[in-house]
Amino acid sequence: MDERVTALRKRKEALVRELADVDVGLALAEGTLQGVPHYSKIEEAAHALGQEVSCRVQERRMAEVVGRQGQQVRCPGCGKWVEGTVAGRVVKSVDGPVKLAELKGYCPSCRRAFFPSA
Repeated sequence: MDERVTALRKRKEALVRELADVDVGLALAEGTLQGVPHYSKIEEAAHALGQEVSCRVQERRMAEVVGRQGQQVRCPGCGKWVEGTVAGRVVKSVDGPVKLAELKGYCPSCRRAFFPSA
């Protein structure tokens, strides 16, 4: 593993710990963590935080995928190259709504709109 990967893994671990600290601090400040809750309540809160993180990771990864695609896309109908544009839409993931960026193409020759895969 190179130094960059090691550094990123350490940063990720530190951020996850910090996120957990912030979540507990917020629960204390809002008064949602009082007394001795049933462990299932602690687990529910952790799961909800995980779902939030999951949605943001999905958005970020899709943005990276779209950013790596070229803006020129081939029409699946006639095969001509056309200029693609980045379009956004909300999809429902298992963890909640996710705002996705995706490449959208339109071929004026075929009058066809399409979402090209890689």
